[in-house]
This record gives sequence, C-alpha cells and structure tokens, in this order.
Amino acid sequence: MVDAAKRRRSRFASHDAALAAYARKPPMHSFQAGALAAYVDYGFAPCPGDDAGVELKCRPDVEARSLEMTFTHDAAARMSSLACPLTQVFGTLTPPVQQETIASIARLTGTPTIPVDGLGHFGPMEQPWTIARVIGRNLRSRQSVATTNEAN
Repeated sequence: MVDAAKRRRSRFASHDAALAAYARKPPMHSFQAGALAAYVDYGFAPCPGDDAGVELKCRPDVEARSLEMTFTHDAAARMSSLACPLTQVFGTLTPPVQQETIASIARLTGTPTIPVDGLGHFGPMEQPWTIARVIGRNLRSRQSVATTNEAN
C-alpha cells in the first residue's frame, strides 16, 4: 500500500478528469457514485500558481508516510483508555492483514467487531447506506442495553 500511495497520480486537468480516471480503476471503481464524486470534490484543490488543473489535497508522499507509520505508533494500545464505546465495522473482503489488525484491536480493547458481507476495505465508500444501517442498528442496540441497565 505504501508503494501504491507513492505512485499515486496527484494531478489531473480537472475534477471531471480525476473522477473519470478513478471511476475506471481499482479500488475506487467500486465506490458508490456519490461517494466517489464527494471524494473527488473534497479531496482535490486547484493547483497552485499558474498551473491549470487540480491536485490531491493529501499529497502521495504524505499518504505513504502515514501508511508507513501504521505499525510504529501506540494508538492501538491507547484505545483501551477511550471513554466512549468502540465497535469496529469491517468488510469481509478486507485483506487478511487488515482483518488481523482489526481482531488485534478487538482483543486489546475487549470491544466488538461487526463484519459486513461482500464489502472490502473501502466499505463505507462502496455501500455507504449499508454501513449507515449497520451503525444505526449497533447504536440502537447499545441504547437498548443502556436503558435496560439503567432500569435495573
């Protein structure tokens, strides 16, 4: 993923050109049309200076660096100190190494995971309404449990 981020094309002639390019190439070709349009609309800015076109707001070298640091920070260890409830939602087509990371965080924090069949790593962009329903059901079930506990 780091190498792919480093090679990512960062400039296009226009938002429309970026949208057309992303719509035909993995992994973004699987995004729901509105999610992809929002990614392009908000993820690109006009090129600085006299250059025509648009460029990614998050430069490929910055994205690559953040991916390189995935396993060199202590965020996962600090998750157990969160005061809010934590549930991880992931697609069953998510790559195994990322699924293991999700499972490790769940073990570390003692929190639940919710697999969603047929979605990959970019599940929220692939099927945003499915993810919204899963989150809504999870929140309602937590509220139901909290109300029951308060009544006891």
